[in-house]
Amino acid sequence: MKHIEIIDNILSEKQKYEIFKYVKEAKYIFGIADSLDGKPSGLSHQDDLPDDFLKIINNDLFPRIKNWDLNKYYLCKTVVNLFIPGETPNFHKDLLDGITILYYCNLNYDVDDGGETYFINMDDNTTLTGIMPIPGRFVIFDGNILHRASSFNNKHRFTIALQYALK
Repeated sequence: MKHIEIIDNILSEKQKYEIFKYVKEAKYIFGIADSLDGKPSGLSHQDDLPDDFLKIINNDLFPRIKNWDLNKYYLCKTVVNLFIPGETPNFHKDLLDGITILYYCNLNYDVDDGGETYFINMDDNTTLTGIMPIPGRFVIFDGNILHRASSFNNKHRFTIALQYALK
């Protein structure tokens, strides 16, 4: 599917663990709606992310991104998302003129766990593409693609979303 890029294998196991520890210990609030008319779902943590994580984004991830000229964007929002087992988040768009970088924080994954991120195909609006939440995976996508999380079956699902708007 165009407008989506997947990048794996940037972080060490130690870095993955440190990020997971951060999101697991963060303070969350309830009631964030995915869209203006949507019902609230999940929990979110909206404090500043650790400097070490942002350095990884800037120094290690950015050079590997092929589909966007990141010099045209600035970081406008960061959020850690937490979904409990069985939640059903809503489809939504992030930014009409921006990109989102999504990082999957959980340390282990099995295909039967669930937890995918689903994108509605912008070409036909009738098909879905699911991205598996592989630990340490980054997914970069146009902020105007309708998408939603799905919860894991038996554990909490943590992601970090970084939204970049056009300068």
